[in-house]
Amino acid sequence: MLPISTNVRHRTHRRSRTPVYWHREVPDVRSRISIEHPLAAPASPFARIGTVVLTLFFEGMSSTWSFRTAPVEFFRIDATTITDANGETIAVRKGGYWNARGNSYTHIDCEGPVTVRFASTDGLALTGTFNKVSVLSSTLYGDDSYLAMLTNAGEWRDYRTLKTAHSLTLESA
Repeated sequence: MLPISTNVRHRTHRRSRTPVYWHREVPDVRSRISIEHPLAAPASPFARIGTVVLTLFFEGMSSTWSFRTAPVEFFRIDATTITDANGETIAVRKGGYWNARGNSYTHIDCEGPVTVRFASTDGLALTGTFNKVSVLSSTLYGDDSYLAMLTNAGEWRDYRTLKTAHSLTLESA
C-alpha cells in the first residue's frame, strides 16, 4: 500500500533557490479512510475484520441532504422500514417516500457486489448478485434492470417469478 501523505510543504534550496518538496508520512490507519468501495477495510466497530460490508447512499435534492449510512453486513427492507444488521431503523416509508434523518428520499443506492434475497413464507429465495442495487420509491433495480416492486398490499413482487415476499435482504456477496 502506498503511504498517505499530508502537509505537503516546500522550501527553496538556500543556494540555487529552486523549490524543494517534502512530505510527512502518516502511518497506515485504515479507520481514517472513508469507505467508498465495499472491499475496503471496515471502519465500524460492529463489522468483523475481513468481512465485506455495504453502505446505503440516500440521494437527496442536494448534496447537503444526501448521506451514506455506516457500513454493515446487510440491510433488510420491508414495506415500511429499512433496518441494518444491528437492528437499527435507517428509514421509514411514508406516502411513497423513505424518510430518514428528517428528510424524504426516493432514490437509495447500494454499491456491491450485492446479493438480493427475498424472504417469504416459503423461505429465502435468492434473486441474484449485482454490482449496484437501487431503490427508486417503490421499485427495486439491480444493475439498471427491474427486480421487484412494492405492492399496495405491502409485499415485494419479484418481476421474474411474480412471487411475493414480505421483505428483502441486501447482503454483501
